[in-house]
Amino acid sequence: MLGNLEFLAYIAWAAGAEFTSSTASKACWIFIIMQPVWNMFIFVLYMGQHSDIRHGGDRCKKILISPLFALAMQAKVLAGIDSLHNRFCIRFNAPDVKFNLMTLENLYRIQTMLELFFLTIPMMVVVSSVSNALEWSLAARIAIIFSALMFAKNLCVVTIFAIRKFIDGAEDPPMRPRTSS
Repeated sequence: MLGNLEFLAYIAWAAGAEFTSSTASKACWIFIIMQPVWNMFIFVLYMGQHSDIRHGGDRCKKILISPLFALAMQAKVLAGIDSLHNRFCIRFNAPDVKFNLMTLENLYRIQTMLELFFLTIPMMVVVSSVSNALEWSLAARIAIIFSALMFAKNLCVVTIFAIRKFIDGAEDPPMRPRTSS
């Protein structure tokens, strides 16, 4: 939920912000749309080059669902809600045993890295630089608070993963947080 609030805060800030230049405005909107577009691009490349898809028609069907994949990843439901993930995989015939990209763990890894490097960090820079040049509006303050929280969350997740991988020596440690049922 925090990631969705962060994304909405950026949109709200960008819609009402006074930019010092058109370059700053363009950079802001590019970073806002880059994460969902990159999700779609990854899915298209993966499905387009997958060796288990033999027929062009099947490949096209998989590629055509890429906007839905990007939307589900952007809304944080595909990697975060097990039942929706299972329904998506069944509905679009993309089982995670056949398509490694579609495992919950791999989707969470992609989501976390893209959030951190394609949205949170660049938008922290854009919001800070524009707001420092003019003034810090309420929307800018809210966006930076969500940025700081997301940065801390994602950095902690990546750090714990790195500790498990490189210090504990785990071969394939999970990045996705687990909760007991």
